[in-house]
Amino acid sequence: ITNQITGGLIEVLNDNIITSILSNDTAFAAGAFANAIESANEFDVLMVAINQLRLGNYNPSIILVNPSDYVKMSLLKDSNNSYLRGTTGSSLGANIEGVPIVQSAAITSGDYHVIDASRFGIYYNRESLRVEIGESGTDFIENQKTVLCESRGVLAVMDSGAAVTGNFISDKAALETA
Repeated sequence: ITNQITGGLIEVLNDNIITSILSNDTAFAAGAFANAIESANEFDVLMVAINQLRLGNYNPSIILVNPSDYVKMSLLKDSNNSYLRGTTGSSLGANIEGVPIVQSAAITSGDYHVIDASRFGIYYNRESLRVEIGESGTDFIENQKTVLCESRGVLAVMDSGAAVTGNFISDKAALETA
């Protein structure tokens, strides 16, 4: 029971952290790559977002995508029907230019985030995750237990410029040759 409950709380915490990232990041900017890439795809968009951070003197350390977008990227093929990143599966390498790709259902399908986690912010943990099982009110009479699972903390955003967010559809269009 404890594992199941703590897993659910950790999922909620992750969703809350991702929501905080979404409300404090910088929009994708195609820059010098606007209207310059023929048949732009998701990999191109992520490379330009990585470049955007590096031009701002950041060191991208994580890419967040929806699991469906990750699968779509894994299945991208060239004009000869060959996978862009070799065969599917491990060949995607779960990274682009050394920046790991993390899948999260908390990310809206079609959106992505590239982050320099060392400069974006810090999660302060005020109270570690704990689970308590006890009785409350009429629990004894009703032969039941009350379970409490909690943790207290906050994500302090230090530098919102250390995160770039975008949408694959609009950002591919911004990169695509005219």
